Amino acid sequence: MKWVTKYWPIITGVILAAVFVGQSLWTMGAMRAEMVHQSNDATEDRSRLHQEDVKIHKRVDGVELKIEPMKESLVRIEVQQQATQRTMDKMDKKLDRALRRGSK
Repeated sequence: MKWVTKYWPIITGVILAAVFVGQSLWTMGAMRAEMVHQSNDATEDRSRLHQEDVKIHKRVDGVELKIEPMKESLVRIEVQQQATQRTMDKMDKKLDRALRRGSK
């Protein structure tokens, strides 16, 4: 028992080092498990977001298909309005000239 009293600081140091290493390994294992869990959650989230993204793109494509004919119709209407406006301007000028001639 004399050796215990002589080497107690070394024995205590070895025991504390073993406890520290064990606790560090335990903590590292828990952190690794948490990292794997978070990685799996992130993978599931990416998959879900990708599915939602595909749905949104399908909706956008559907809306584009509906909007394209509307755009073409609006362009045609605008061209017709411009032609009608030019015709109205010409008629206005003719009426103005006719009124000027009639008042002379």
